[in-house]
Amino acid sequence: MGFAWAERGHRVLLIDLDPQACLTYSAGLDPTSLHGSLHDVFARTMKAAAARYAVDGIDGLDILPATIDLASTEVYLLTRTDREHVLRRALESLHDKYDMMIIDCPPSLGVLAINGLCAAD
Repeated sequence: MGFAWAERGHRVLLIDLDPQACLTYSAGLDPTSLHGSLHDVFARTMKAAAARYAVDGIDGLDILPATIDLASTEVYLLTRTDREHVLRRALESLHDKYDMMIIDCPPSLGVLAINGLCAAD
């Protein structure tokens, strides 16, 4: 969907919340070679804008990629208050840069998936 909307001229941000990183791989990125990912955003070591990557060959399509480090993010988030809204707050600064954001949630109802659902509108 994100690829199609970007090809139609929309500005799209793909958000890969799944530690398996299938969306990241599908966008042409190798999660093992990235300097930053969504894990770094959750761990507060990087702003969401700095963790974005442009998807090669498609103007207007960016991705906040996943890495296997997201698996440990669940444990980190369990100790934080208001943990279900971390992603929503991290994305607030990007709302005016995109027409739509697509969140790919993991296949379990853990803290990461709950963050994705709370960030969606």
